[in-house]
Amino acid sequence: MTTDSTHEPQPAAPSDIEDRVLKVIATTKRIPRESVTVDSSFEALGIDSLDRLNILFDLESEFDIQINDEDAKRVETIRQMIAGVVQLVQNREAGEAVSAAAAESTGTAPAVEAVKQAAASGHRAPTPTEAAPASARQTPMTKKPASSEE
Repeated sequence: MTTDSTHEPQPAAPSDIEDRVLKVIATTKRIPRESVTVDSSFEALGIDSLDRLNILFDLESEFDIQINDEDAKRVETIRQMIAGVVQLVQNREAGEAVSAAAAESTGTAPAVEAVKQAAASGHRAPTPTEAAPASARQTPMTKKPASSEE
């Protein structure tokens, strides 16, 4: 019996991330993609502080990451920006793998999936209690006491 690993999500390759970051910069700044390279400077591309802020928002959206404001202030080159995004994406993917394994081992995978689907559709994600099967929602406070016949 052979195993087929094609169904497992593959981590994003740094070169793919690099291409996407450069595309986000070009799209946000409304300049040709060919004019944006890893060695381009913000100044040469006409990117000011407001542009950088818009690029950061677009990168967060594109990669589903959160960029720390203090870290963002220290970025001086496009190469540093790409390296930071690569690190954040890898950290997110590692965290998702750990979360998926934990959900699988604890039986909360259906709840985790419901939250992901709600987030993808733009709806409010159900709370873990709402997403859990009814049998799993009972706590010592909500369980009916066993009837005792004396």
